[in-house]
Amino acid sequence: MIVSYPGRVAAGARYDKVVSNMDLAPTCLRAAGGDLPRERPFDGVDLMPFLTGQDKGAPHPLLCWENRAWLGPRGKQRPAAGQHHRAVRKGKWKAIQPAGEPEWQLFDLDADPGEAHDMATEHPDIAKDLAGEFSRWRESMTNQVQL
Repeated sequence: MIVSYPGRVAAGARYDKVVSNMDLAPTCLRAAGGDLPRERPFDGVDLMPFLTGQDKGAPHPLLCWENRAWLGPRGKQRPAAGQHHRAVRKGKWKAIQPAGEPEWQLFDLDADPGEAHDMATEHPDIAKDLAGEFSRWRESMTNQVQL
């Protein structure tokens, strides 16, 4: 993410924690002087305290996401009913479950940023923990749409 906000974010500053595109709306809204609606929770967080150095921690203890799988040739694709690619990121670890696969794959992103070496069999406890984190996150979601 590249940010230019003279007077608030130092020129050339670097922020190395994991953020999400879901953080953009709350961050921009707060930077413009607005308040987040209180009638519903936002998935993202206001990054300004982190970008300015007021908060030295990480905005997310972990991030989970799920993307629908698509079938068919390019340009004629349709959603695959009930099939999703799932992922969770926590610290240096990322676990993914490709659509239709029963097992989770595990990657150490510090040592393997290209996700070439699945470490799930070497660290089954971490893979199980991250799969559990994903399940808890998924259960917390509301207004789930299934196609």
